[in-house]
Amino acid sequence: GHPAARIDRVVRSRGVDVECAVARRLPDGPIDGFGASDCGCPSHLAGGEALDDLADRAVAAHEAAVAETDDPDATVDVVAGSGE
Repeated sequence: GHPAARIDRVVRSRGVDVECAVARRLPDGPIDGFGASDCGCPSHLAGGEALDDLADRAVAAHEAAVAETDDPDATVDVVAGSGE
C-alpha cells in the first residue's frame, strides 16, 4: 500500500509446489516466519541483496527446484512488473 512500492517482476513455478525448495535457496528474510507458518522453514521472505541480484537468485532458485522435481510439465515464468 505504500505509494513508493512497486512490483518489479514476478517469478513463479507452474505445475509444481516448490515454495520451500525456493525459500531454502534464497537469503534469510528480515522477518522470521513470514509466509512459513504452515511449514518448518525459517521464512519465505528473502532480502538483504540488491533487487536485481535477488531477482536473479530467485529465478535460479526456481529453475533448480523445478529441475529437482523431474516433472516435464513444470515451468518457470518471469513476468515483468509495471515499474510504476
